[in-house]
Amino acid sequence: MKFTSKPLVLLFIVAFLSSCVDNLDFDQVDLDIDPIFTSPIVYLELDQNDFFDADNSVEITTVTDISDFTVFQSSVVQDNLTQAVFNIEVENRFDRSFRIEVDLLDDNNNITYAFTDYVITAGNLNYTSTTRIYPQSSPGFLNSTRINVVVSILPSPNQLDPDIPKTLKFKSAGIYYLSF
Repeated sequence: MKFTSKPLVLLFIVAFLSSCVDNLDFDQVDLDIDPIFTSPIVYLELDQNDFFDADNSVEITTVTDISDFTVFQSSVVQDNLTQAVFNIEVENRFDRSFRIEVDLLDDNNNITYAFTDYVITAGNLNYTSTTRIYPQSSPGFLNSTRINVVVSILPSPNQLDPDIPKTLKFKSAGIYYLSF
């Protein structure tokens, strides 16, 4: 018995060409796009020597870092941001407490948003905090171009020793919600 595939192919072509096709109407599409993106902001790792002068003889109580903050340079982000969530994590291996101040600044170093000061107790290895900012209630926030982080060591009877290794790690990230 000889099998020919011609009738089977012909049947398949007829079925394929006569199948139902409907035009798409793109005007009926109601599409909401709400992207979310995350970006690191500041990472600081300070050791005991960062809190001493060059000779390791005088304790310095404050360390400051100003970094660029470029998230809002895009008009797309500025026009469509619905909220921003800032997360921080701090690991304090010192036997001293710290206060960390975080401010967002504009091009002229004016504060556009001041976060609540964070007080990190001695030996706290898992400090976390989350702050939500809504541009509708803080519109100046969108003019931020820099971030200022000030780490201050709080007074204590425990003296720092430049020869005993200690670290303070500060990590921050932003989650940005857009709506088009």
